[in-house]
Amino acid sequence: MNRRTCVILSSCLILLCAGCSGQEEAPPEPAETNQSATEAAGADTADVPAAEQEPAPIRQPIPAPEPTPAAASTPISDPTPAPAPVAKPGESIEVAATKAGLTRIGDAKCKMCHKIQHASWAESSHAGLDPVLDCESCHGPGSEYKKMSIMKNREQALAAGLVQPEASFCKNCHADDWSDDLLAAVHEHKPAS
Repeated sequence: MNRRTCVILSSCLILLCAGCSGQEEAPPEPAETNQSATEAAGADTADVPAAEQEPAPIRQPIPAPEPTPAAASTPISDPTPAPAPVAKPGESIEVAATKAGLTRIGDAKCKMCHKIQHASWAESSHAGLDPVLDCESCHGPGSEYKKMSIMKNREQALAAGLVQPEASFCKNCHADDWSDDLLAAVHEHKPAS
């Protein structure tokens, strides 16, 4: 091989390698400064028959990089997790029944004897919840302790399913705003006789 063919092949190899690496680089200048590579290629091809001439390398365009989304469109997350809700919307909140088979009787029946408590409860935010946080939500289903004879005897009422809610039950919802006076102030009570 003569020197001009080596220069042409070297140039083609450099161009081919640059195309494979995904970068377009200009071929390095040949060591000779008195004659350019294109002049050498032109003179060289005149001496070589057309069948033996190397085809010019095909340059493929390099695809443009994918645009990155703008930082402003990325939502910023709050590093502090939100507290888990105690009850899902529409789900009732109530104390656990103390025995099996108890059923709810409804706050209208409680109101018949507990007018003062019911009136103050009806003005509270508990009455406005959906579903409502009513008498039996806090005191348990009343089917067994609703009789006046049972209600007059605290031990019998508790044995029949009456619940005196404790702060731990209230703190299920009032975790952040709890104070011990909330339990006594949830509704009015009859004055002691």
